[in-house]
Amino acid sequence: MADKIKILQMTSDLDFGGAETMIVDIVENIDKEKFEVVVCCINKKGSLGEDLAKKGYKLYEARKEIKKQSYYSLAKRIKEIIKLENPDIVHSHCDSALIDIGPIYTLNRSLPPLIHTFHFGNYPHIAKKYIYLQMLFTKFVTQLVAVGTNQKQRIVETMKLNPDRIHTLLNGVSNNEFIDDQENIKRIKSELNIASDELVIGCVAVLTDQKGIDDFIKACGLLRENHPKTKWVVVGSGPLLDDLKSLADELNLNDFIIFAGWRSDVKNILPIFDIYVIPSLWEAMSISLLEAMAAKRAIVATDVGENSKVIAHNQSGLIVQPGNLDEIVSSIQAMLEDEEKRSAFAENAYDDYTNKYSVQCMVDNYSDLYSKVYDQQ
Repeated sequence: MADKIKILQMTSDLDFGGAETMIVDIVENIDKEKFEVVVCCINKKGSLGEDLAKKGYKLYEARKEIKKQSYYSLAKRIKEIIKLENPDIVHSHCDSALIDIGPIYTLNRSLPPLIHTFHFGNYPHIAKKYIYLQMLFTKFVTQLVAVGTNQKQRIVETMKLNPDRIHTLLNGVSNNEFIDDQENIKRIKSELNIASDELVIGCVAVLTDQKGIDDFIKACGLLRENHPKTKWVVVGSGPLLDDLKSLADELNLNDFIIFAGWRSDVKNILPIFDIYVIPSLWEAMSISLLEAMAAKRAIVATDVGENSKVIAHNQSGLIVQPGNLDEIVSSIQAMLEDEEKRSAFAENAYDDYTNKYSVQCMVDNYSDLYSKVYDQQ
């Protein structure tokens, strides 16, 4: 047995997002005395990947390392990276990485064991060709991983897989050291022009249809009259940014809504939120939700993915139906009008995070899986 088990993490990119954050957390927090980790970003490093590279982690950018941009050339380069690094295990993440690496494993049976984690949360609503490709390539995966029980069930039904082949490992996030840092809270509020006596309702998301941020903005429009001393903060960027800004403008909400853009200091920002809202239309295992719990925030979240399993309704937060604006509005209003409830929900959510969803819990579970797969070779 080698001194360390070498893991090659394989993903499309490490830009801003939940799956990407989870990969970075594994890379940074895994026991370096037992494991060596190398990362291959198939398309580009992305902002989180750049940060990893600056910290000294070894990263490849497969697509940027080939002269002729073709599927064959990309597959050849990925295979070269695997041969060069000679890992004990390859761990791929998300649909696109499996589709890119799948043909290599189909044609080369001597490659290292492959673990694949599904992160997509809206099966079966994905192009059929991608479903068929994943159904084909999962045959060559040693261990499949789902990030939640609801997601696992959808994967089994959509791809006709044996449920015994899929292991469920819940996501986890690192702790938030800024929870009680009043100087940090004061600084961030000042930076965003938020008065000290204003309540803050916030969300953090990639601005796509999936995240339902239009409902967040509409909720602001319906609550601003009765709750004028509030600010609504959207942290993130994405293809819908201009449309969402236009919606806020149409509803005359420019004095209430702050588009903070993409931020690398989300941990610093979360503690300024009195209420954290997740209006998503679908999720698998929401990293954003776990980060809000780790920041001890009062949470309103839609009943998608694992949200209703992670948040106990009316105990550690409020669960609403996705796309139901009336429920979203009434739940935020209930939180705004009851400080004691906000505090109790936040404390309970934080306790659940500490016991079940810390980054160390997740990393320990993946470490055990890596060791198990390695020992079975």
